[in-house]
Amino acid sequence: MNKLRSIINYFSAEVIVQVSGIITLPIFVKYLTPEDYGILSLVQIFSSFFVIIIGLQLNTGLGRIYFDYNTEERKSYYSTILFSIISLTVFFSLLLYVCLDSVLPIIFTNASTDYYSFFHLVTISFVFEQVSIASIGLLKVEKKSASLFKVSTVATIISLIFKYKLIVIDNLGVQGGVLAIVFTSIFKSIFLLYFTKKFFKFDFNLEMLKNTLPYTLPIIFHALGGYLFRFSDRVILEKYIPLAMIGLYSIADRLAAVMKFLINGINDTLSPEYIKSSKQNFSDTILRYKDILTIWCVFVCMAFLIINFLIKTYIKLFMPENFQNVLVFIPFILGAYFFRGLYCFFMYPIIFEKRVGWIPTVTILSGVLNITINILFIPRYGVIVAA
Repeated sequence: MNKLRSIINYFSAEVIVQVSGIITLPIFVKYLTPEDYGILSLVQIFSSFFVIIIGLQLNTGLGRIYFDYNTEERKSYYSTILFSIISLTVFFSLLLYVCLDSVLPIIFTNASTDYYSFFHLVTISFVFEQVSIASIGLLKVEKKSASLFKVSTVATIISLIFKYKLIVIDNLGVQGGVLAIVFTSIFKSIFLLYFTKKFFKFDFNLEMLKNTLPYTLPIIFHALGGYLFRFSDRVILEKYIPLAMIGLYSIADRLAAVMKFLINGINDTLSPEYIKSSKQNFSDTILRYKDILTIWCVFVCMAFLIINFLIKTYIKLFMPENFQNVLVFIPFILGAYFFRGLYCFFMYPIIFEKRVGWIPTVTILSGVLNITINILFIPRYGVIVAA
């Protein structure tokens, strides 16, 4: 029952964001064009890239190295990771802000300079995003799924308030959307720090940081490979198709993300349990998780059919005519999340045994393959190749 309760909490924490977005989307599409959504999508993938690298993925140490310490040492470990992440992010964010006008043309060759201010603005959120990522990682390993649900609920309400005020009332368009991202990240990080305060102490242990780096540095490349697999298509699309089509594709990705949230909710519950169980008896854990994987496959296939039907019905009923092309991408994106779930299962024993060295190679090769396919076929067949 505890596992089921945790899955429900994790899934609910993710899906409440998704459901609120789905409910309010028909409102915001009256004030934002497909092109506006395209710009916001580029801002998102820009932010995601730098959030991956500037914190050196130190937060991932909470998923494994954290368990190597006793209760009191874990407080020192979490504090060390948090202080390190904040210091690194502040430094690199300031450096990026200063150099941004030179960096953006390299990433987005066709982006108008009129949009550059949006990218400057979102760099403010980087440090707060890193704090949130680390705090969420801690709550997951401590199995505080109820706290995560509370934070997600409050953050969602705050986000909707800012979006409605800035986009609908003030009619700020894309600028309002980016400002809402920044303000929400600030408030969310504050709430998360409140919920993790009992795991924190004013301490910094250099040895703990040194012990973490050999584990987390390879994961940077693993995360970058995942980024290439997830977002490189939009970087390439920006060079060949109008922003409006990128916007429609990003909306489809957002709607289909309910499947991702389901997959992540299950993974967030099973992953810490797998590590703890494996420390007691690795062989028995492997056998038990084979049965769990079979049940998972049946459940996720059923979820695919139901979610696909519901999203398509929603688009037909509530989206304006100029947004109907979103329908084309939905089944492809939903199917991709099924394979992401399988990938998570295969990572459990590798993470437990700390054999992370070869993971970046596999992930980056997958990302490179994704880029190659996109470069070769997007110019010929268009945006459907990205899906």
